[in-house]
Amino acid sequence: MKGVDELLSWLKQEKLLNRSKKKVKVFEKILKDCLNIKDEKVLVAGDLGLKSRRISAITIGAYTMAAINLGLDVEVELQPPKVKGERTDKNIVKALSRLPEKSVII
Repeated sequence: MKGVDELLSWLKQEKLLNRSKKKVKVFEKILKDCLNIKDEKVLVAGDLGLKSRRISAITIGAYTMAAINLGLDVEVELQPPKVKGERTDKNIVKALSRLPEKSVII
């Protein structure tokens, strides 16, 4: 569960953890019912947003906690917010290249 502890700690520090927790059941349904994930590896990749725009952080937190609750193998990779056309950070590119076939990327 690479990156998970750091994400959850950051969400708690920023007082966003409870907002993510409130949405976990919705994201469990998405993972289980819509994406039909069984035992695939899950990579949650993205950014934590800007101080005034935290929806990405809340969403990443909810997806991550939902995957944990469902017993899935989840990894989190984050990068600073990007503008259109900017390159993806190397840590995300490397995480994508390490994924086994039939993994799920969120």
